[in-house]
Amino acid sequence: MAINWKAVLIGAVAFIVLGIVLGFVHSILGLIGGILGGVVAAWYAKVKKASEGLVVGLLAGLIGGVVEGIIAAVLLSAAFSALGSTALGAAVGAVGVVAMAIIGLILGLIGGVIGFFLVKKK
Repeated sequence: MAINWKAVLIGAVAFIVLGIVLGFVHSILGLIGGILGGVVAAWYAKVKKASEGLVVGLLAGLIGGVVEGIIAAVLLSAAFSALGSTALGAAVGAVGVVAMAIIGLILGLIGGVIGFFLVKKK
């Protein structure tokens, strides 16, 4: 199975944009952005098997989660630096990147499988 990297990157961008925008509305809604990123990746790749949707959604979620984690880490590090605790800011940022990578991976995986069922011919 060849991975459609264009679909993965489009799904990751959807994950990041929707996650941030919806996250400003309510933090729980930011999670929906992760699922929708996986759905977009699977839809764009026109997956034919659930396993293909799973893989493209997983990769889109992983990339989107890492990028969102890095954005959050930079913001948290700046906030903690302003409070005078640079080391704590760096530690919280590192944990945040890993946590967002894991969360993004799971949400993208779910979205990729949902995307398969939306694309699948009836």
